[in-house]
Amino acid sequence: KIFICGNHDDCLYGANIDGLPDNVHYLCNSGVEIEGVKFYGVPMFMGDCITDRQSCNYAKIPSDTDVLITHSPAYGILDYDDGINYGSEEILTKLSDLHLKAHLFGHIHAQHGILEQNGITFSNGAIVNADYTILSTPNIIIVENA
Repeated sequence: KIFICGNHDDCLYGANIDGLPDNVHYLCNSGVEIEGVKFYGVPMFMGDCITDRQSCNYAKIPSDTDVLITHSPAYGILDYDDGINYGSEEILTKLSDLHLKAHLFGHIHAQHGILEQNGITFSNGAIVNADYTILSTPNIIIVENA
């Protein structure tokens, strides 16, 4: 199990989470390799988003990442709601530098689902709908070590 923080998790900013089971990983601008697959996670803390820190966080994503986990989607990919694409243009630009197998994210509750594009599986795993009343079926994808 891997988790990152989102825009409602500012209470964990700078936190060191101890005592997690060995099979649970908290990624905060960090990575973990599991069975040969390299995961990297970038959270979405609001303090980072209103400064240049979030841009710095995206710039640090390692080029050998297999599965990128961010709270925000990339611009134009499962990010549309209320007539607006809410995704990050910085993430979209960074994707061109990576050779990902998958990009996992949430944030835009109205766009829950899976999209395959240019050899990458994109998964918006937002588990509840836009008004937090209906649970969505979890997305299940398989990422294999090449």
